[in-house]
Amino acid sequence: MHIECTEKDGITVIAVGGELDVATAPTLQKRMANLIEDGHTKLVFDFHDLKHITSSGLAVLAYCYKLVTPKNGLVAVASASGMVKEIIGVWAGSNPQFVPTYPNVEDAVNALSKEI
Repeated sequence: MHIECTEKDGITVIAVGGELDVATAPTLQKRMANLIEDGHTKLVFDFHDLKHITSSGLAVLAYCYKLVTPKNGLVAVASASGMVKEIIGVWAGSNPQFVPTYPNVEDAVNALSKEI
């Protein structure tokens, strides 16, 4: 797994590639905890290069949501495709606003920029 963080219009974009599973999720979770502690509360996960995600990876998204929500923060996913997109869709279920998905980073950044 590789992780690259950038800033776009006050939104933190976290590009995650490779596989996000039980072996790699703790690394991402620790990185996210540090970012959120440093005040980054609007997060877009760019999954363009993510090939595989498991429940451990989904748990990181829920963890981030739990940490940023009290701080009026937001979490979104962008550029997911294939099985990753399907898994996130099933996970979000009847509440896609929990962690909304967008077709690309630009759309996600624009949407989060308009929120609180």
